[in-house]
Amino acid sequence: MAYNASNTAAAETTQGTDEVEIKLLKDATEDDLLQVNGIGSSIAKKIVEAMKSASPPTSWKNLREKIQRFGDQRAKSLETAGYRFGAT
Repeated sequence: MAYNASNTAAAETTQGTDEVEIKLLKDATEDDLLQVNGIGSSIAKKIVEAMKSASPPTSWKNLREKIQRFGDQRAKSLETAGYRFGAT
């Protein structure tokens, strides 16, 4: 099953997890992303480059299509760390 934000939202609702600060992925630096479990320097750099491109990704699926070796687990890690697309 492919990862999407609704999977996490449902899990957070039923488990009653602590509040996570929401952060826009487009504003993230490589150093910010390196703080997320499972995100190394190569992937962090590719994410920053993708988000600053002329047509930045607007969803986890779109980001997976743009970055090789970026899959469901990395998307889930970023989502859990509070990263989102668009306005907060």
